[in-house]
Amino acid sequence: MMSVCVFEKLHQMKGKQKSLLFLFSVDLTDDGVKAIYQFASGDMRKSINLLQSTSMSSKTVDGPSVYACVAYPSPAEVRSLLDHVLNEPISTAYHNITAVKNLKGIALQDIITEIHPFIMRIDLPDAIRCDLLIALSDIENRMSQGASKRLQLGAFVSAFTRAKIALESKIP
Repeated sequence: MMSVCVFEKLHQMKGKQKSLLFLFSVDLTDDGVKAIYQFASGDMRKSINLLQSTSMSSKTVDGPSVYACVAYPSPAEVRSLLDHVLNEPISTAYHNITAVKNLKGIALQDIITEIHPFIMRIDLPDAIRCDLLIALSDIENRMSQGASKRLQLGAFVSAFTRAKIALESKIP
């Protein structure tokens, strides 16, 4: 089984991908390599499959084209979504996130997964951060049980609104 599933390090995959690109006549950027490596988790077969899929939809295989190919939120999209929930009124944030989800085919579960590291880097009091993470955990749990995606998106936006209100009440 191991001979079929070859796991590679990033620099090894990059060299092999570059040699394959000669056959496909496709440009591969460094952020494209990193994105492919992230999704392939070192599996060369997955890497080649993703490289082929992305190259069919884009002449240049870069980070954004790889994320678009797998319908997963890119770090830039996650920052934008976080900006929506932190800086816009509830209804505007809800509608803007819905529009991005529908346009890009992104799942709320993936947004929650990718927004977690951003939450950990935001300067928040520990109590507010814990409440926010618990709320996101509850949303993930309800989604795993088949709850309405629209309702869970509302819960997602309201969790950040509650965090915003709690933060504003702590500022003298």
